Amino acid sequence: MNIERIDYKKALELKSLEKESIDFKFYPNCQYIGAFEDGRLVGMVAWQMVGQSLRLKSDCVLPAFRKRGVYSKLWVAREKATEGIRRASDTAFCTAMSLGMYLSKGFVKGKTNKYGITFVKRSVK
Repeated sequence: MNIERIDYKKALELKSLEKESIDFKFYPNCQYIGAFEDGRLVGMVAWQMVGQSLRLKSDCVLPAFRKRGVYSKLWVAREKATEGIRRASDTAFCTAMSLGMYLSKGFVKGKTNKYGITFVKRSVK
């Protein structure tokens, strides 16, 4: 498996996951990291600054590649890529599928909307 930075155009290869409430809107300052298996994009994570907060977003892995550690590797790559960014907090709107990961990383659960999307936040020291 290869983990590397990707651009928005490449991220759109996973647009079929939009039905799982993954956000594929274009945000000019959004950064992406993708996971590749045999040259095929199989998962990604993204982030962007929103005020004083680092918004983690668009976490997704193709169904056939789930439960193989892809998401964990992407999470570590994003943490490494964002470690030097000054901010007050990390935030995300996450699906039920990724909520466990966020909670295990110190995020606190906020409100969940009618679509099952939960806001989470952790302070950055």
